[in-house]
Amino acid sequence: MLSKSDYLKGLQCLRLLWTKKNEKLPEPSEEAQFRFKQGDEIVLEEEGKSLRVSTTKSAETGATEINITDLDTKLVDRFIRGAYIKGFSEIRVVFQNQEVKELKTGKTHPTVDIIQKTVNSLLIGMEIIEQRNNSCTIKDITGHTDNELENIQRRIFLLTQSMGETCLELVRSKDKNIRLRSNKENIFRFTNYCHRLLNIKGHTDYKNVSFYYIIIEKIKEIVDAYEAVANDITELKTQPSENTEKILELTNECLRTTYELFYKFSSKKCLELIKKRREAFDVVNKAKTDKTTKNIDFLMIGRLTDILFTTLYIAEARIGIEF
Repeated sequence: MLSKSDYLKGLQCLRLLWTKKNEKLPEPSEEAQFRFKQGDEIVLEEEGKSLRVSTTKSAETGATEINITDLDTKLVDRFIRGAYIKGFSEIRVVFQNQEVKELKTGKTHPTVDIIQKTVNSLLIGMEIIEQRNNSCTIKDITGHTDNELENIQRRIFLLTQSMGETCLELVRSKDKNIRLRSNKENIFRFTNYCHRLLNIKGHTDYKNVSFYYIIIEKIKEIVDAYEAVANDITELKTQPSENTEKILELTNECLRTTYELFYKFSSKKCLELIKKRREAFDVVNKAKTDKTTKNIDFLMIGRLTDILFTTLYIAEARIGIEF
């Protein structure tokens, strides 16, 4: 029952009435305690049609400038990517040399072409908005939505699995000219973007950001290994042994199981992954003593073994997320 005075309080302010009846406000959730403490300064930031309320500004730190003078093509790429992953929304690239040397071949390339190639192939959402004689300005023209990270993570997993299946098709096919370079660059665009989003926005599961970062990095290692396997086949023009083909097939199954484990975690799925890996390693040990094993097989088996180890590292990170 409410007294007349309580009823009037409720008309004035429902929260006042609730507080009077319950004496104290409910304890804040663990997440709220993590985000806010007594005395914290509250920051309001506009994000599209919504407001972000936090104790600190988001990690997207505005503009930065990097000097790529006298760097080679690889370092130019990595300097720009580093600023992108860090979360800068605008990157001004300055240079004194109009050409950049590629150390691997000794050739030189126009500096602006190298910058444009990096932006086009690896930086999602970024465009060159200004180009001068000794500088380029790269800017984020897209913004970010709340569910981007989850969607892109899933896409990275699926594209990497597709890369493994393509390697298996290459082993079984007479056509040894399939190239996976474009697949790798596409996946790396997404991994760079995931790292960028983690730096800018964090993750809704804030306590496990480091695990998500590690998982993305480990997937990049798997992509590198698959590309190397494909290159071994296309460049050496040699048919791998049946054992190697079986190891590749089992490796792909391990990756598929890792993907399923990531999205539907269970101890049963963890055990399934361990058993699949054990089956693959049994074939690896068999291949080591098989007289039909050739040099190309040892090359490929080494790379596939790396993938098998990496699937376990991803599983360990996923187990960490669960706790």
